[in-house]
Amino acid sequence: MAWAAVATIVGVLGSSTAFAGGGTTPAAGVSGARYSLTITCATRSATARASLATATNFSGVTLSDNAGGVSPIQYTVGGAPATTGAQDWVFAAALGSAATTYQLDEVALDGTVTPVVPAVSTTDCPTYSGVGAQFVPIATTRLLDTRAEFSIGYSGPKPGVGGLVDLQVTGRADIPTDAVAVALNVTMTEASAPGFVQVFPTGVGMAGASSNINAEAAGQTIPNQVIVPIGIRGKVTLFTNAGTHLLADVSGYFVDAGAAVEQGRFVSVAPKRVLDTRAESALNYSGAKPGVGATVRVNPVAAAGLPAGQVSAVALNVTATESTAPGYVQVAQAGTLVPGASSNLNLSRAGQTIPNMVIVPVSATGEIDLFTQTGTNLIVDVLGWFTNSTAPSAVSGLYFPVTPERVLDTRPDSAVNFAAERRPGLDETTKPARAGEVSVYFDGLRVEQVGAVILNLTATESTGAGYVQGAAQGALVPGASSNLNVERVGQTIANAVVLPVNSSRAITLFTQNGTNMVADISGFFRK
Repeated sequence: MAWAAVATIVGVLGSSTAFAGGGTTPAAGVSGARYSLTITCATRSATARASLATATNFSGVTLSDNAGGVSPIQYTVGGAPATTGAQDWVFAAALGSAATTYQLDEVALDGTVTPVVPAVSTTDCPTYSGVGAQFVPIATTRLLDTRAEFSIGYSGPKPGVGGLVDLQVTGRADIPTDAVAVALNVTMTEASAPGFVQVFPTGVGMAGASSNINAEAAGQTIPNQVIVPIGIRGKVTLFTNAGTHLLADVSGYFVDAGAAVEQGRFVSVAPKRVLDTRAESALNYSGAKPGVGATVRVNPVAAAGLPAGQVSAVALNVTATESTAPGYVQVAQAGTLVPGASSNLNLSRAGQTIPNMVIVPVSATGEIDLFTQTGTNLIVDVLGWFTNSTAPSAVSGLYFPVTPERVLDTRPDSAVNFAAERRPGLDETTKPARAGEVSVYFDGLRVEQVGAVILNLTATESTGAGYVQGAAQGALVPGASSNLNVERVGQTIANAVVLPVNSSRAITLFTQNGTNMVADISGFFRK
């Protein structure tokens, strides 16, 4: 089966567009209020949003220049909302060329003006040339842990239902203030209930508009790799719809290149398996299943035939399978791994199979180490690599951030770019069946030469155990690699993927045994 889908992407940072935003703040006297402000710096425009469930003593929302000044720009979203039911107002304004700071205020019936989003200055906009951004790998560093006994980058109670955690990323772990995006391994742990976690640039995008990690039960621990644009004042926001503790480990960042460069460019490859510790399919490994505290060293550069001496980091899909017990797997540059300092995969039970995308620096000889806390078999597929300073100078492989946006949803009740309808008289839906394929076209991306897209791929309402695989349209060989593993009927699980596109800027997603699929884009690399 095959369906065509066309994705229209907005918000790409290019030579004529940049972004900033204001964040969200509950308003005094208004129940359930959310406010946000986005400034498009290069075109001098702003969009403000006010969402309210119930309100009292409320007249409207005002966008003004110079932190509350009335001249020359002042716009009001007027009319008190109903005391029940939701209202969602959006308005856009062309900003004056002289003003540099903008304020979103709530206006009460008596005329009282209360700031509801901190003042935003165009000087907060990231510097971005539109040529693309280059990747800088760093030693994996924990930036966030909301657990009281391990607290890092956070103070307060466990994030609850609808919780928003603004995480400062620039100025930490040697991440510069001009970084435009960051690579994080984000883990939700001690989940309060089934739900999801979303990561997006602070002040840009909307909570709930995309997702990165899914928990299926209370108490679950599960990670995912996230490449996310950095928002206002060097922050990213983590949203949890049902409540969970959050951990975030950074492995690198992106900075504007501005011109052709040697290092930090991404080169995608057809997925190549470089490690398998299972006896019946062993690859670059001999011996028993890795046990408690075992470290496995592999050279993905040599095993995948990458150019020796030109690789700074690799993008991998790492799968733990036939796990011995609950625990974690950690991946690091060979010789630098400190057990427990970070994690990449989390195992909740014996016999589990779970994947995660990993971006990791390689040693001077091209090697990495994989550590398993309690024992598991390991499978590693190379998805691509990042150049170092010895590579040729070019613009190919430079990164373009995209505000996270849903580009595919095959569920009939929430379909996006997919012609799915519930068939009358049947409980079964038109989700991709066994050996089903879905093609996605990225026609809306503003750069003509798109080489690879960065997606968060979720399998949900699965028909049975199996895998999901992605590739450039026309290049998929079922079973040659995998991006996502489904263990049972009805499962929901996500993984980050970097997939090359074909000349039509299209990819194909393949499901072995049938599942609905959801895909959110967060960026792409130039061809």
